[in-house]
Amino acid sequence: MDFAITLYQIAFKIPFVVLIEAKKENFDLGWGQCLMAMKTCQLLNQRENLHFDIFGIVSTGTIWEFGKLTMSDQFFKTESYTLSQPEPVLGILEHIFAECERNLALA
Repeated sequence: MDFAITLYQIAFKIPFVVLIEAKKENFDLGWGQCLMAMKTCQLLNQRENLHFDIFGIVSTGTIWEFGKLTMSDQFFKTESYTLSQPEPVLGILEHIFAECERNLALA
């Protein structure tokens, strides 16, 4: 994974969000990598007896796609958004971080 958003601590645990760069704008490859990382994060959290959805982002920096892996292993993904559409990109990011904040109470 390129980036993970987790609590600040010495050991990597309790991840909430995975961010993958879509290299050469290959979103299919990016989502394959992201989904594997999301599932790994979910398994790490389950070891800590934490059960919540994991969010994923695949982006070129200009094009953004967002996904969610639920605890029942369902995967949902948005359409593509560009930086020329700041409202949906920022709105989705705000939603993801609000969910992460809610999940902090579980951690």
